[in-house]
Amino acid sequence: MKAVGATNRDVMAVFLAESGSIGLLGGVGGVLLGVLLSGIINAVARTYLMAQAAQRGAVSRTVSSYAHTPFWLPLFAIVCATGVGVLSGVYPATRAASLNPIAALRYE
Repeated sequence: MKAVGATNRDVMAVFLAESGSIGLLGGVGGVLLGVLLSGIINAVARTYLMAQAAQRGAVSRTVSSYAHTPFWLPLFAIVCATGVGVLSGVYPATRAASLNPIAALRYE
């Protein structure tokens, strides 16, 4: 990038945007996986507990959800994953920005 006229700031911006987007995608994937697993846990727990109640002759009480996730937790997880992604990209971005363009082209 520097060989075609990009500044150090441009290189830093590209690297940090890439690492942040990877962190964002990882955070969204983690939240989706958590929602899926929470739904599976709820279904299994509901089935098991209703079967146990029926075996004992007790009146089964229907609960909508056994695993509760507060609304702010997925948002916080996505923001933290994006932040970790950006922070983990600072060192490679700094290194790439300070690299001599001729040295970079030599390794291509």
